[in-house]
Amino acid sequence: MKKQKSIYKVKKAVEEAKKKYDITHLTIICGYKALYSGVIDNFFSNCDISMVVYRNELLEREVIGKDVLNNNKLFLFISEVEEEN
Repeated sequence: MKKQKSIYKVKKAVEEAKKKYDITHLTIICGYKALYSGVIDNFFSNCDISMVVYRNELLEREVIGKDVLNNNKLFLFISEVEEEN
């Protein structure tokens, strides 16, 4: 029986990185595009409803890679979502 690969979500990756490092900046990359790049506190404290919806969608995406630079910048590489026709 094959072990099923666990899905590592953006939300969990950010929480774990914040516990281990002094993360102040977050960059979320999908393919060749940066979907978010900025101060991590701004990512979680936006009051604009469109950004809240966008943030919640990003938090549920699957992480395929991550890197931490200088103990304060977190880079997350996420999978692309296939659009349904």
